[in-house]
Amino acid sequence: MKLHRVKTHPLFFTFSNKGLKPFEIRKNDRGYSIGDVFVSQEYDPEKDEYTGREMRGSISYITDFMQHEGYVVLGILWDDKEKEDKHIEGDIFSYFYIKTDS
Repeated sequence: MKLHRVKTHPLFFTFSNKGLKPFEIRKNDRGYSIGDVFVSQEYDPEKDEYTGREMRGSISYITDFMQHEGYVVLGILWDDKEKEDKHIEGDIFSYFYIKTDS
């Protein structure tokens, strides 16, 4: 069993943290295996720094079905999620597209 610490954009971290995104799409460059510990560390690219928030879980499922070469979808069973309302304020998808189009 390995420990994987990965940077996670605040948008994706929020969805996972609220229990709305139980998966990660990652480049398969770490030898991920079912049962490995997965630690998502929120990273703010605009400030070029970690925020200090992190989540820990375990990899429960792995597939490369319909992914770009070298990428996998990891099913994650998160150990700790903030007990927040699952509602996301505003038009989060417009925010995401605006932020990544530049």
